[in-house]
Amino acid sequence: MPLPLPHPPEGDVARRAAPVAVKITSSQSLTPVVTFSGTPPLEVLVGQAAAPPGDFGIWERTQLSADQYVFQNLGTGQWITIDEANNHLVTVDSEANATVFAVETAGLVDFVIKLPNADSVWKALFDGSSMMFGRIIMSPADGTVGERWTFA
Repeated sequence: MPLPLPHPPEGDVARRAAPVAVKITSSQSLTPVVTFSGTPPLEVLVGQAAAPPGDFGIWERTQLSADQYVFQNLGTGQWITIDEANNHLVTVDSEANATVFAVETAGLVDFVIKLPNADSVWKALFDGSSMMFGRIIMSPADGTVGERWTFA
Protein backbone atom coordinates (compact mmCIF):
# COMPACT_ATOMS: atom_id res chain seq x y z
CA MET A 1 0.00 0.00 0.00
CA PRO A 2 1.41 3.45 -0.86
CA LEU A 3 2.32 5.72 2.01
CA PRO A 4 -0.18 8.50 2.87
CA LEU A 5 0.41 11.77 1.08
CA PRO A 6 1.82 14.71 3.03
CA HIS A 7 -0.29 17.78 3.63
CA PRO A 8 0.18 20.96 1.63
CA PRO A 9 2.23 23.48 3.61
CA GLU A 10 0.17 25.22 6.30
CA GLY A 11 0.88 28.59 4.64
CA ASP A 12 -0.55 27.38 1.33
CA VAL A 13 -3.95 28.89 2.15
CA ALA A 14 -5.00 29.23 -1.49
CA ARG A 15 -5.16 25.43 -1.77
CA ARG A 16 -7.24 24.94 1.38
CA ALA A 17 -11.00 25.28 1.30
CA ALA A 18 -13.09 25.99 4.39
CA PRO A 19 -14.00 22.81 6.32
CA VAL A 20 -17.49 21.42 5.81
CA ALA A 21 -19.26 19.49 8.58
CA VAL A 22 -20.78 16.31 7.11
CA LYS A 23 -22.42 13.17 8.34
CA ILE A 24 -20.77 10.28 6.52
CA THR A 25 -23.01 7.26 6.02
CA SER A 26 -22.28 4.07 4.13
CA SER A 27 -24.69 2.82 1.51
CA GLN A 28 -25.53 0.13 4.08
CA SER A 29 -26.78 2.87 6.47
CA LEU A 30 -23.69 2.53 8.68
CA THR A 31 -22.35 5.62 10.44
CA PRO A 32 -18.62 6.00 11.16
CA VAL A 33 -18.06 6.90 14.81
CA VAL A 34 -15.06 7.06 17.10
CA THR A 35 -14.37 5.27 20.33
CA PHE A 36 -15.45 7.65 23.10
CA SER A 37 -12.56 7.17 25.49
CA GLY A 38 -8.98 6.12 25.56
CA THR A 39 -5.69 7.37 24.22
CA PRO A 40 -5.27 7.85 20.45
CA PRO A 41 -5.01 6.16 18.11
CA LEU A 42 -8.67 5.23 18.56
CA GLU A 43 -10.34 2.95 16.05
CA VAL A 44 -13.00 4.38 13.72
CA LEU A 45 -16.01 2.07 13.97
CA VAL A 46 -19.23 1.73 11.97
CA GLY A 47 -22.58 0.68 13.35
CA GLN A 48 -26.27 0.53 12.59
CA ALA A 49 -27.19 1.61 16.10
CA ALA A 50 -28.69 5.00 16.85
CA ALA A 51 -26.51 7.98 16.08
CA PRO A 52 -23.97 8.70 18.80
CA PRO A 53 -24.62 11.63 21.14
CA GLY A 54 -23.47 15.13 20.25
CA ASP A 55 -20.96 15.46 17.44
CA PHE A 56 -19.30 12.03 17.70
CA GLY A 57 -20.98 10.97 14.43
CA ILE A 58 -20.18 14.23 12.60
CA TRP A 59 -16.98 14.66 10.61
CA GLU A 60 -15.46 17.86 9.28
CA ARG A 61 -14.23 17.35 5.73
CA THR A 62 -11.43 19.78 4.86
CA GLN A 63 -10.47 20.08 1.21
CA LEU A 64 -6.72 20.46 0.76
CA SER A 65 -6.71 20.56 -3.05
CA ALA A 66 -8.98 19.72 -5.97
CA ASP A 67 -9.74 16.16 -4.85
CA GLN A 68 -7.83 15.68 -1.60
CA TYR A 69 -9.38 15.82 1.86
CA VAL A 70 -8.72 15.18 5.54
CA PHE A 71 -11.45 14.25 8.03
CA GLN A 72 -11.79 15.41 11.65
CA ASN A 73 -14.33 14.14 14.17
CA LEU A 74 -16.21 17.08 15.71
CA GLY A 75 -16.90 15.21 18.97
CA THR A 76 -13.27 14.40 19.75
CA GLY A 77 -11.36 16.85 17.55
CA GLN A 78 -9.29 13.92 16.28
CA TRP A 79 -8.27 13.25 12.67
CA ILE A 80 -8.52 10.05 10.58
CA THR A 81 -5.39 8.17 9.58
CA ILE A 82 -4.51 4.56 8.75
CA ASP A 83 -2.98 2.11 11.20
CA GLU A 84 -0.33 0.62 8.93
CA ALA A 85 -0.13 -2.55 11.07
CA ASN A 86 -3.66 -3.68 10.13
CA ASN A 87 -5.01 -1.13 7.58
CA HIS A 88 -7.81 -0.05 9.96
CA LEU A 89 -8.88 3.59 10.15
CA VAL A 90 -7.93 5.19 13.46
CA THR A 91 -7.82 8.72 14.81
CA VAL A 92 -4.86 10.86 15.84
CA ASP A 93 -4.59 14.16 17.71
CA SER A 94 -2.91 16.21 14.99
CA GLU A 95 -3.93 17.23 11.48
CA ALA A 96 -0.26 16.92 10.55
CA ASN A 97 -0.58 13.15 11.20
CA ALA A 98 -3.90 12.76 9.37
CA THR A 99 -4.02 10.81 6.12
CA VAL A 100 -4.99 12.65 2.96
CA PHE A 101 -7.83 10.92 1.08
CA ALA A 102 -9.40 11.38 -2.34
CA VAL A 103 -13.19 11.35 -2.75
CA GLU A 104 -14.57 10.03 -6.05
CA THR A 105 -18.15 9.64 -7.25
CA ALA A 106 -19.56 6.12 -7.37
CA GLY A 107 -23.07 6.69 -8.69
CA LEU A 108 -25.71 9.37 -8.23
CA VAL A 109 -25.25 9.97 -4.50
CA ASP A 110 -22.51 7.55 -3.50
CA PHE A 111 -18.78 8.16 -3.18
CA VAL A 112 -15.69 6.09 -2.55
CA ILE A 113 -13.09 7.46 -0.15
CA LYS A 114 -9.63 6.27 -1.10
CA LEU A 115 -5.94 6.92 -1.07
CA PRO A 116 -5.10 9.26 -3.96
CA ASN A 117 -3.68 7.46 -7.00
CA ALA A 118 -4.05 4.05 -5.37
CA ASP A 119 -6.48 1.13 -5.39
CA SER A 120 -7.18 1.33 -1.66
CA VAL A 121 -10.64 2.40 -0.45
CA TRP A 122 -12.55 2.74 2.83
CA LYS A 123 -14.54 -0.45 3.38
CA ALA A 124 -16.96 -1.30 6.20
CA LEU A 125 -16.03 -4.70 7.61
CA PHE A 126 -17.88 -6.77 10.19
CA ASP A 127 -15.45 -9.44 11.38
CA GLY A 128 -17.62 -10.96 14.11
CA SER A 129 -15.68 -9.44 17.02
CA SER A 130 -18.68 -7.22 17.87
CA MET A 131 -22.41 -7.67 17.33
CA MET A 132 -22.99 -3.91 17.12
CA PHE A 133 -19.95 -2.44 15.41
CA GLY A 134 -17.65 -3.08 12.52
CA ARG A 135 -14.45 -1.42 11.44
CA ILE A 136 -13.41 0.62 8.46
CA ILE A 137 -10.43 -0.85 6.70
CA MET A 138 -8.41 0.17 3.67
CA SER A 139 -8.93 -2.47 1.01
CA PRO A 140 -8.47 -2.92 -2.74
CA ALA A 141 -11.68 -1.82 -4.48
CA ASP A 142 -14.05 -4.66 -5.35
CA GLY A 143 -17.23 -2.66 -6.09
CA THR A 144 -19.23 -3.97 -3.12
CA VAL A 145 -21.71 -1.86 -1.19
CA GLY A 146 -19.40 -1.68 1.85
CA GLU A 147 -17.15 0.68 -0.14
CA ARG A 148 -19.81 3.28 -0.93
CA TRP A 149 -20.42 6.31 1.27
CA THR A 150 -22.69 9.38 1.24
CA PHE A 151 -22.33 12.84 2.73
CA ALA A 152 -25.24 14.67 4.36
